[in-house]
Amino acid sequence: MSSSSNLRASNVSTGNISSKPGLSSIFLIDVEQGKKAYRYDVEIMASDNPNKGWSLTKGSVDLNRRISSELVGIYVKKNSLLRPPNAYVYDGRSIFYSSAELQKCDAVSISYSEVSKLIQQTFDRKTKFNVILKPCQTDNRVLDLSDLSQYEGNTSLIQEDRSLRTFLELAIAQKTLESDKFISLGSGRLFKRIPDGCPYFRANHITFHSGICKGVRIVKGNNNGKVQAAVVLDAKVSAFLTSQTVEKTINDFMRYCNNQSDSMEKLFNFLRGVKVQCAYNRSRIFSIGGFGDKPLCEEKFERTIDGEICLVSLIDYFNDTKNIRLNNLQFPGVHPAGKPNEKFPVEQLIILEGQKIPQEKQSPDLVDILLRRNSIAPSERHQNIRQSGFELGLWNGKNDVLSAFSIKVQSESNDTNIDVRPLPHLLYRNNREVAPSDDKGDWSRNSGNFLVPASFPQEWLVLFDSRYRELIEDFIKRLREKCFEKGMNFGNARMFPVAQTLFDSQTAMPIATEWRNAFVYRRSKSIKLITQQITTETVENILVKGHRQTLENIVNKLNVKFGGLNYQPILAQPQLPGLKKFEQRFDLSSGNILVIGYDPRLNEPDLEMKMEEDEFTLTSVEPSVVGICANMAENPHSFIGDYFYQTSRKEAVDLTDLKQRSRWILASLEHNRPKQKLPQYVFILRDGLSEGQYEMAYRSELTAIKSGFELHNPKYMPKFVLVIGSKRHFKKFFAVGNDVDKAENMPPGSIIQEKVVRPDVFEFYLQSHFPIKGTGKPVEYAVLTNEINFNCTVEELKEYAKLLRYKTARQDHLEELMFKRSLYSFLMALSFNHQIVSRPISLPEPVFQADELAKRGHANYLALKRFFPNEVPYTNEQHCGHRLADNAQLTRLLSYWGDGQLILKNRFNA
Repeated sequence: MSSSSNLRASNVSTGNISSKPGLSSIFLIDVEQGKKAYRYDVEIMASDNPNKGWSLTKGSVDLNRRISSELVGIYVKKNSLLRPPNAYVYDGRSIFYSSAELQKCDAVSISYSEVSKLIQQTFDRKTKFNVILKPCQTDNRVLDLSDLSQYEGNTSLIQEDRSLRTFLELAIAQKTLESDKFISLGSGRLFKRIPDGCPYFRANHITFHSGICKGVRIVKGNNNGKVQAAVVLDAKVSAFLTSQTVEKTINDFMRYCNNQSDSMEKLFNFLRGVKVQCAYNRSRIFSIGGFGDKPLCEEKFERTIDGEICLVSLIDYFNDTKNIRLNNLQFPGVHPAGKPNEKFPVEQLIILEGQKIPQEKQSPDLVDILLRRNSIAPSERHQNIRQSGFELGLWNGKNDVLSAFSIKVQSESNDTNIDVRPLPHLLYRNNREVAPSDDKGDWSRNSGNFLVPASFPQEWLVLFDSRYRELIEDFIKRLREKCFEKGMNFGNARMFPVAQTLFDSQTAMPIATEWRNAFVYRRSKSIKLITQQITTETVENILVKGHRQTLENIVNKLNVKFGGLNYQPILAQPQLPGLKKFEQRFDLSSGNILVIGYDPRLNEPDLEMKMEEDEFTLTSVEPSVVGICANMAENPHSFIGDYFYQTSRKEAVDLTDLKQRSRWILASLEHNRPKQKLPQYVFILRDGLSEGQYEMAYRSELTAIKSGFELHNPKYMPKFVLVIGSKRHFKKFFAVGNDVDKAENMPPGSIIQEKVVRPDVFEFYLQSHFPIKGTGKPVEYAVLTNEINFNCTVEELKEYAKLLRYKTARQDHLEELMFKRSLYSFLMALSFNHQIVSRPISLPEPVFQADELAKRGHANYLALKRFFPNEVPYTNEQHCGHRLADNAQLTRLLSYWGDGQLILKNRFNA
């Protein structure tokens, strides 16, 4: 790991950097020195005859965890293993920790009469349960809960032993789960078992449950340099399937769809993968694989009766052997995943409790409801977070589990310091410099002419519905005026009232003014036309309702698509002029900085999904897409990029493709800026990685990028900085308002760099934007590699220290502070470089654009598969019965670099 991993922040605040008090959702944990936890392995077997048994400690079903937890509790009591104040922590499967070493671990048999009604309803009366605990045979059988020494260096970043964090996550939830009032979804999410009082207004097959997101991380803390564990909390609402019969869910769903022609197909896709249990044998649990192709009344299967094989109807079987009379005979039977020959009646299947509806199965109205339920004001969210702590029993002094392990969560330890940095300015034509507002970071839409105005093609097309000709002509007139106002050359707009004309024309750059139909829009993307979709509703909003900002945004998009640059961010100026040369080292205007952003788009995990508006099927083996971009255009502030396809659901980026794309970026850079030297510094911005994937990015992906550079120019040896930036976390930060009890959103430019950040890597949180609604979420940054050495002279460092009013300072501390402040300003400026809207975005532009490029690649693949299915290239391999796409051929066919030789000059995805 690079030297940046050892960076230690300075407490100095100078210049025009202000500091204000804040709050976080991160609470420090104290553990008594030397306190131990003893780990045991659990095995629970259920059997209804001497020759047959099955394990209850495998699988992820919440029901099994509840049953296992109850049986372990009975085991502990029957063996008298732990007496107060001792306690245990159990994950519901095979991991058990005790606060004292157990003296005996004899196997215990538990009978049907000793268990609760829940277990009795699930198993046959003849069922017995055998529970045994064995001392864990691994090296961490005895866990020192106060030993955080592995986090004091930087080795834990790539070689972390997660045993302690896992234990603390389990211990924090143990008391709450024992109450049986919450459903556990993994170790990090708990949801109330009873749904909220606000039902789904469309149907009863969906319920909403309030929940708690929690996690444990190791942070710097405030104990004089001694690292501490901390718990991260958040509150959220999620949508779950109602626990009821499949038959009732089907009826609810059909009412929800108003019995439309494609309702059955949507229903089958919605229920595929859902876990169910048989009402007559609740120990039989399986995932729905699909439905039969004929009514239940026609289903028959072979069965041996008195030594003879007979063909028996499913209806007679249930009536004769289970004394169950089936009523819903016309609906097809359900078959388990992987077992299409088995059929079960929908009225005898119960949807298991605790099944969250995955995002890919959420309807637009459900997504909207969840967004509204979770987009709450900062003060309310902060109250909900504290309430979550009470529900977990973290700071009410009544959690005997935490007390037994000498664990205490500090309820008032979530205070933090927020550094608010000055915001960059925006440079428009004629050196007009515009300052954004300090409170929201936005700036006037009438800021001036574009810095680099572009020209429309000499001739371009307007495709529209002939019913709206007058409306569209008025809009084109307004659009022309705005483009002239911004300095653009408008060209000659040719009006075409029939959208199909697009495919008969050779004109390269049409504008589509009425493309509600995905057919035209997606097909245009598949043949790589530069377009701008504008709906009639948008046109009416501009002309009738006076939405001037919407028109401004459209013109902004057109200018960058045609090769222009709307404005240029200027790094925030320090109040002390002398600091500029030390803290503005990464100015894109110098041409000395290359920034590469990339982000993979993974497919959803469902086995199969039918597109609502298209008559074709997508599967989870479809290729993933990686978007990649860089400031390789003629202007160093302009980011352009492309995408490539790779193996489905592969979280790591394909290294061969990444290597070739890195080579292509350098080739494009040299072509677009032939008179300029190659940049001295290369910043790699990677999105969407979890902490466990840092090693992959550091060891594999960065190496591939360097190899691509070497392949293009062996003599080129820049200094690299690898930065991971992610919003895929649930940490929350708040500014404290004038009313000390009121939490507010942090202003743009807010940075958290102490106390709650990791001690083993240079980590910080930066919020560049102000949220339009709800509570803001800063980007979590981690610098995994920093090869930059400013090589400052002693005199320069003395000058820098004097400006900072340091009396004494170590050389390495000054240089790392110089790097940090330069990096903060650099990332902030990138968030102001979106070019489309007059406000900053939450992510740096290269990362945001890479994500948009990946979406474009996915959309183009959809268009190809629908309109030209015979042209989709496939390999000879199959997975789950589906052919695998040839990703290399697909990239050559659909990406904008074609065979890898095309040099891009313009941005096509604004």
